[in-house]
Amino acid sequence: MQYKDINGQESVKQKLIQSVNEDRISHAQLFLGPEGNGALQLALAFAQHLNCENPTENDSCGVCNQCNKISKLIHPDLHFCLPVIGKKPNTPPVTDDYIQEWRQIYNEQQWFSQNHWLSFIGGEKKNGNITARECNEVIRKLNFKNFEGKYKVMIVWGAELLSKEGNKLLKIIEEPPANTLFILIANDLERILMTIQSRTQTLKIPRFTDENIVAFLTDKEGCDEGRARQLAGLAEGNLVEAIQMTREEENNFSELMLQWFEACFKKEVGPANKVISSLHESGRSIQKQFIYYILQYLREIMVYGYSERSLNRVSERELKLAAYMQKRCGWEDFEQLIALYEKGYYYITRNAHAKIQFFNFFIQSSNIFKQIKKKQVS
Repeated sequence: MQYKDINGQESVKQKLIQSVNEDRISHAQLFLGPEGNGALQLALAFAQHLNCENPTENDSCGVCNQCNKISKLIHPDLHFCLPVIGKKPNTPPVTDDYIQEWRQIYNEQQWFSQNHWLSFIGGEKKNGNITARECNEVIRKLNFKNFEGKYKVMIVWGAELLSKEGNKLLKIIEEPPANTLFILIANDLERILMTIQSRTQTLKIPRFTDENIVAFLTDKEGCDEGRARQLAGLAEGNLVEAIQMTREEENNFSELMLQWFEACFKKEVGPANKVISSLHESGRSIQKQFIYYILQYLREIMVYGYSERSLNRVSERELKLAAYMQKRCGWEDFEQLIALYEKGYYYITRNAHAKIQFFNFFIQSSNIFKQIKKKQVS
C-alpha cells in the first residue's frame, strides 16, 4: 500500500511523510477517527514508507523487496494484533490463528470493516476480542531483533478491544525496543484505556469527503459518476461502506421508501410489515443503506422547501412525494423525522433487533404525520 493508493486524507499523509523525512517518528501513535476513514491503509502505507529501500520524498518506491513484502503482509517485521474469535476449545484466540485469512481478505479486498473481517472468519454473530494471551504474544514478538527491516511495526486494529488486559502492554508501549513502532487504530476514544491514551501520540483521521469517495468508486470500482455521487451521500464519509454498497446487488430503495411513507401516512400496519419483513431478511448492511436513503431524502427536501436550490439527490419519481411533504411539513416536522431516523440508525449499527426498530420507526413516523394533519385542520 502506498499513499498514492489512498484518495484523499492529504493533510494526514503530509504529516506522516514529514515525520519520515525529518526522522521525527513517535514510537506509539493512535490513529483515531470514524470507521471507513482509511486508517488501516494509512498505517500500512506509513510502515511501507518507513522500511522502503529507495523511498522518494513523498512515498515508498513500491517495488523494492521491503515494499513487496509489506504490500503482501508477509514482511517478518510487520505484525498485527486483530480482533478474533475462538478457534480451538478452551484456548484463547490470537491473531496468528488467522494470519492466513487476514492476508487473504486484504489481498482480495484491501478495504473492509471489522464486521466484514469477523464475518470472513465465521464470526458473524460473535464479538471479536483481543485476549490477554494476544497481549503476551505482542510482547514476545516485539522483543525479537529486527529481521530485515529498519523498523518493527505492530498495528493494533481495534484498540478499543484492549480492555484491562491491555495494561500488559503499557511498559513496552512506553519503552519499546529500538526502532519499534506501535500504531493503534481506533474509532472510539472513550473506550480506550486512559493508561494507553496517555502513552500514545494521537493522529486524528477525519471522514473522507464526498469527492474522495466519488473518485475512488469511479476509478477503482468502475461505478458511473451519478451512482457514485448517490452512494457517497449515503455513506457520509465512510469509504468502506460506499465500496460495500457498490458490491451488493443494487436495491430499489426509491420504490421501497415510497411504499414505506405511504404506509406511515395512512398508518397501515400490513403494508408497513411487508417493508419491515423485506428489510429484516436483507441483512444489516441493506437496513443501514435504507435508513441512509431516507435521511438523505428528508434532508434534501427539507432544504429544497426553504431555499432556491434544486433537489440534488432525489430521483424524478420521488419529486411528487417531495412536493407533497414540503407543502405539509414545517421545518420542525422535518427535524423531528430526521432525529428519529438518525437515532434509529445508531441503534441498527449497534445490532438492535431490526423488526423492533423499524416498527418503532413506523409508529413514531405515523404519529408525527398524524400531528401534522391535526395542525392543518386546526
